Amino acid sequence: MHWLEDFTYIGILARPVYVGLVLLGLALGLGRSGISPERQRRFFLAIAVPLLVWLAIAWYAAYVGAFVPAVPGRGSPAVPLAIFVPLIVWIAVLRRSKVMAAVLDAVPSSWLIGLQAYRVLGAAFLAQWAIGNASGAFAIPAGVGDVIVGLLAPLAAILVSRFGTNRWIGYGWNALGTLDLVSAVTLGILNGAGILPPPANVLAPSLGAYPLVLVPAFTVPLSFVLHFLSVWQLRRRSANETTAVRPSLDHDLVLQR
Repeated sequence: MHWLEDFTYIGILARPVYVGLVLLGLALGLGRSGISPERQRRFFLAIAVPLLVWLAIAWYAAYVGAFVPAVPGRGSPAVPLAIFVPLIVWIAVLRRSKVMAAVLDAVPSSWLIGLQAYRVLGAAFLAQWAIGNASGAFAIPAGVGDVIVGLLAPLAAILVSRFGTNRWIGYGWNALGTLDLVSAVTLGILNGAGILPPPANVLAPSLGAYPLVLVPAFTVPLSFVLHFLSVWQLRRRSANETTAVRPSLDHDLVLQR
């Protein structure tokens, strides 16, 4: 069972990898956007630096125990703050960015969907439940939901890529992924409030302990942001196609007259 205890630490290696993939996708999207090279560099740094600083701060706070609750068995108010404050800030800033909109128009819809295959790492919650360190009422729904969303991400990306005109596959996957995150956050809050049954192991480390706490403190809000960008991209693509088709139809009507 020792391998189950070590499974949680896989995320330590994976987290910089998928953050790097986010930045790689941003760089490639900027290159396709037609924006001037100087503006591309400025925007890339404006996203990359805060993203890396955010990861570093969350990582350091988790490592020094800033998310460990003062009362054993209870949750820390620092965890909800770590989820919602960055989430609100990122969405507010990105939604107003014309450059971000241009990047979303330039890259395939499948990119933002397939990227979230990393969600399979939510199996770490199942590993913690299997060794008695987490309540099944929290770990099973959260872990299974993440694994399902992560496994479906490549499939949904392929389907959206091959059948781009039918965006409902993308919308459906994003809805499922967002619902999974909302469910996990809700269950985490209930677990921290002591409402859910305690773990089988009375000496289990707190879910606010390093490294597992990096999931709610960083991965969850990042995943929310990626879902927001994916839905925004799908909506923009549908709107752009409608705008392109309408003048063509109007032109045909004029010719028929």
